[in-house]
Amino acid sequence: MKNLLFTFSVIILGLISSCGSYTNHITSAYHQKARPNSKLAIVPVRYKYTGAYTKKMTDEQRTKLEEQESKQFQNEIASGIVRKMGKGDSEISVILQDVNSTNAKLKKKGFSIHDTYEMSPSELGNILNVDAIILVEIESDQFFSDFEAEVVETGVAVVKTIFKQSQILDLGWIATGEIQTHATIIDTKDEVILWSVGKEIETRVSRTPKETIDKIKRKIVHLFPYRNHDFKKK
Repeated sequence: MKNLLFTFSVIILGLISSCGSYTNHITSAYHQKARPNSKLAIVPVRYKYTGAYTKKMTDEQRTKLEEQESKQFQNEIASGIVRKMGKGDSEISVILQDVNSTNAKLKKKGFSIHDTYEMSPSELGNILNVDAIILVEIESDQFFSDFEAEVVETGVAVVKTIFKQSQILDLGWIATGEIQTHATIIDTKDEVILWSVGKEIETRVSRTPKETIDKIKRKIVHLFPYRNHDFKKK
């Protein structure tokens, strides 16, 4: 009986771990094109804001804030990938172009962050001189700038003050919104998808904007391909 329970537990754990594996998100093209020395670039994140502040903003204000959020996510995702690089079997093995270099090359050609949203992978590949691009799209009803962070924190402080006499009040579970995240790696020569993952993340009162950004970054990096053991099989 104990052996049966042990076997059953191993099977369940295997299923659970496989659901969270990057191998579930790679395509057949990945096996053909992925190399340990592949050069990748994270292009400006396609950030779309759908929150209530939209109605109070001018187009110029909204564009400026979306670009600010785009750069913030772009840098965070890059830092997460870099931290996961190494020689271990499960670590990432790519050449990742510096985010500042990527943005400078695009700017030199006269392209703004929003311009890049309409460009093809091959166009971006020619300008950036990379084998593949990492395209991240985020749709959120919450900004992660200091401006909104202050508004959210002030609101929470007011509510906590009103209910300060309650010893059992816990506002941390209250949902404040939802973020749709989609990340894709596209080959710049043949414009085929190598890897793709989508996630929904719920924002909460107890979670700061920085914590939400970290959560998005961790999910993308956790499922990111180009692992050393992939190349040992070839």
